[in-house]
Amino acid sequence: MFSKKKILVLAAFSLAFIIAIIIRNTEKYEANRVVAGHFYSELYQHCGAAYEGRIAANNHTYPFINDDQVIVAHIRICRRDRMKIALHVLSSNGKLWDRSRTLLITRSANDLFELRHLNRQMDGRLTGYSMYGGYSSGSGRNGIQQFIAYEENDIHDSWQIEIVPNQRFSYGSMKNGTWIFRVDFDLTAPLEELPPPPWGIDGNNREGMQEITLEDGRTILITCQI
Repeated sequence: MFSKKKILVLAAFSLAFIIAIIIRNTEKYEANRVVAGHFYSELYQHCGAAYEGRIAANNHTYPFINDDQVIVAHIRICRRDRMKIALHVLSSNGKLWDRSRTLLITRSANDLFELRHLNRQMDGRLTGYSMYGGYSSGSGRNGIQQFIAYEENDIHDSWQIEIVPNQRFSYGSMKNGTWIFRVDFDLTAPLEELPPPPWGIDGNNREGMQEITLEDGRTILITCQI
């Protein structure tokens, strides 16, 4: 039988242990929140801007991506918990634009992220392979989020988005920690002329749009609901 004194000592140790766990989890949550917030805010500040990108890594697994292609990322829609980035891909002959792809990034209440790919036909209908993507494995690292694929396949097991402030924004897919392909977008040179809306989006629909003035004095109209 334990004496009353031993019971009190054990209770004190148990309480101290529980408090230590609570403090550690609170500190971890706060650190995760800061990292996730940094990543999202770095992307958010580019809302309404478009940037030209080039292929920085390519193992040629995807037949529709060539090393010489130009890809434009237009950060079109920005909300507190959701962001849409339209990808416009110029054909290798420089004559046709593929405006079918949009990245949808969603931020959850616990500061995790989900990445989905919206793929549309020219009439705006989603394709049969649309909405694929993955969830972030954690809060990420400063400026980096990795999204683990819903279902692993022979081509890739994750996607990754990186942002280096005032330098580049990168997007691509990975397999076993190695880039399958990666596009680097130049954040130092925002495009003066924004691309048209993605396929199926009515460019004349001004609902929910906001006029903002950029640092260089240009005024643009963007969808940026808060």
